[in-house]
Amino acid sequence: MSRGWLRFFVLVAALVGTLLPAQAITPTPAPPASAAPADPVTPEAARVLALLAARNAALEGYSFELRVKIAMHTFPWLQPYLIGNGTYERPGRYTIAFRQVPSLAKNYQKVTGEMLDPASWPQKYAVAVVGEDGNSVQLLLHERIKGEITEARATIDTSTGSVTRMRFRYEHGGVIDIVQHTAVVQGFVLPLSQEAEIAMPGIKATAHATFSGYRLSIDSAAPAGDHVVRSGAP
Repeated sequence: MSRGWLRFFVLVAALVGTLLPAQAITPTPAPPASAAPADPVTPEAARVLALLAARNAALEGYSFELRVKIAMHTFPWLQPYLIGNGTYERPGRYTIAFRQVPSLAKNYQKVTGEMLDPASWPQKYAVAVVGEDGNSVQLLLHERIKGEITEARATIDTSTGSVTRMRFRYEHGGVIDIVQHTAVVQGFVLPLSQEAEIAMPGIKATAHATFSGYRLSIDSAAPAGDHVVRSGAP
């Protein structure tokens, strides 16, 4: 149980950066993954990733405060509350350090969040566009070096240049579904709140995360100013 709980905690911590409300999902065997595209990133997917990069191109990095509430819907029915701080450095280097964590997860107080950062996807995944509907584009991601993730799907809002949802399927049948809500902070699109549904073998849980206290580091070519956003102020 201890090992399973730690694994769950690390998954949630690493995924902080997009989540979804309500209803647990019963684990089911993952469907066979469709073949990864011949090119690591198709031209259509490259254009979408370029759009995401351009939206925050002048943003060199930022720090933030993070609060995560987890509710386990299976034994041991824990509801840990995580409090920490995070930093982002271009290109795609996230670090989250929790100062309040459950005792079982003390070894995982510091985690990285590259999984949800589009800047890191071309190095880890083959990426292709598999659907478009108005301003919504869906990307299919397959690990370039086979690991535990069968496939991942990302939903992109091209009007805001942001990731609004990600869904991960795992070899063992687990599913993690994440939805992200963003806000414009001094002209940049950044996470505001996130919810997640986690359904791993033997574990069901939901999580809610909120981001606040942003401090931005902007490219020297951008106008200077006080790049501080106070808690709760988008």
